[in-house]
Amino acid sequence: KLILDIKNEIDESEKLRVEAKELLDNAQKKLDSAQTTSKQILDQAKKDSDKLVIELNDKFHKTSEIKKNLAENKIGCAGAMALADTIQTTHCKLTTLDLDYNHIGEKGAAALAQSLSHIHCKITPFSVSCNDARHTIFAAIAKALISKNSLLRSLSLRVNKVEISAINVLTAALTSPDCQIEIFYLDAECIEHSGASSL
Repeated sequence: KLILDIKNEIDESEKLRVEAKELLDNAQKKLDSAQTTSKQILDQAKKDSDKLVIELNDKFHKTSEIKKNLAENKIGCAGAMALADTIQTTHCKLTTLDLDYNHIGEKGAAALAQSLSHIHCKITPFSVSCNDARHTIFAAIAKALISKNSLLRSLSLRVNKVEISAINVLTAALTSPDCQIEIFYLDAECIEHSGASSL
């Protein structure tokens, strides 16, 4: 009887082992199927993404003039520095850039100003009004104004804290024979009489 009981327990254990193996095999099949489906979805998503990028690039390159109005978008300093890198690339077609009311800060504004004199930059109207820009950006813009690579024709620096030293730097640039600026906005500034006289 003891031997029979042991044999029954062994049979029961073997039955459980077989059932467990079947469960594991089914689980593995489902996992393999899920991985295959997931890979197919990812592959299709990548194909769709690549196709969209190609279509956007085609439209981008076929556009002769692209204007970018990012006013009041809170792009901040990091966004401004990213844009500064972008407008220096050969494929960038941006010709107009409006960054009013964006809190781009001194570093962001200076980076953008420096990019304006890059050989690949195509920006002609440039606006950074109401950005709390100070002397650093004006010095950088002044350099861009007299750069032979600069295409700037219109410049707006409205409602920024302009010191007399910055006005003098801008004035020197604006009177340079290399400066191509035709429209210049500097209203609502505390430039005082000496600054106005300089301009």
